[in-house]
Amino acid sequence: MYEGVTNMIDYGNKEKINFIGNVAMTLNPSLNELMLESAYKIKKNKGKSVNFKVVLPSNAKYMRKKLIEVNNEEYLPDIITSVGFEQIFDDEFIENFIKKGVFYSKNNGQINEIFDKSGCIDPEGIYEIFAATPYVFLIDKNKLGNRPIPTKLGDLLKDCYRNQIIVNGEKGKISFVLLLYIFKEFGMKGISKIKLNVKDTWHGSKMAWIAGNASEDGAAIYIIPWIFAKACPKVKSIMVIWPEDGAIISPMFLISKKSLNETSREIYNVISKEKFGNIIAKSFYLSASSLVKNNIPRTSKIKWLGWKFIRENNIYSLKKLLR
Repeated sequence: MYEGVTNMIDYGNKEKINFIGNVAMTLNPSLNELMLESAYKIKKNKGKSVNFKVVLPSNAKYMRKKLIEVNNEEYLPDIITSVGFEQIFDDEFIENFIKKGVFYSKNNGQINEIFDKSGCIDPEGIYEIFAATPYVFLIDKNKLGNRPIPTKLGDLLKDCYRNQIIVNGEKGKISFVLLLYIFKEFGMKGISKIKLNVKDTWHGSKMAWIAGNASEDGAAIYIIPWIFAKACPKVKSIMVIWPEDGAIISPMFLISKKSLNETSREIYNVISKEKFGNIIAKSFYLSASSLVKNNIPRTSKIKWLGWKFIRENNIYSLKKLLR
């Protein structure tokens, strides 16, 4: 369909890379399609090639490794996207490129109101958040019994929820995103309490499938991405709570070099502007585009980890400590 265009890059090649990055798994195909479409138009109309790669989450560690190995700004991709708090917050990457002023935000402070109110604009003008995955509480009222319905993040630490919470994670490891927010607000005491209350770690799709049925594997409370909460079958015993103090978010970050050529600027627009933003919102993620109406309850708020916390803490050291 897009003759002469490919979404493959050669890390060992010194050819300019316009873009590399990933987004939430279910958004990857849409972003890849928009990139191919844009690259094809640029090639056809301007005769310029676009060198890019939309990376699957399963290859994110390899992408991080390759970015760290780059020792010259010239060979660094013009634009990088990253999911969560790890890939572009590596110490080496920060020292080699972030602190040297290689990247600069281009959103001019124009972001969606829900992000703006939560302080998501980087005061140092380096990182951009272009989208996010919000986490809500999915409640199985039958399993909850006489326990109170949790409405805030701190409620999850109560003793009455011992072994009654299922969260995102893999191989028995609680989502690092959740642990970061707990640690920021409640310290190591909070980490100890949430670990006592977590029964298991599941993918969001499994939570949506099991919640509300009689399976003994399930729990009273699921901390679940909004996209999967919306996919949960509507049964009387299930209710969704958008936390009143704000849904914690796993951000999708974008960094771009201070000076972008015309080709890279067009690729930047593919990621940050309205078309992809509408896809993000319709998929039950949050778009940071000021032109997009997000598909969430009207009074919803989000809880943002905060730039001060991120810059004052070593993210990789915290990961070892908290898990």
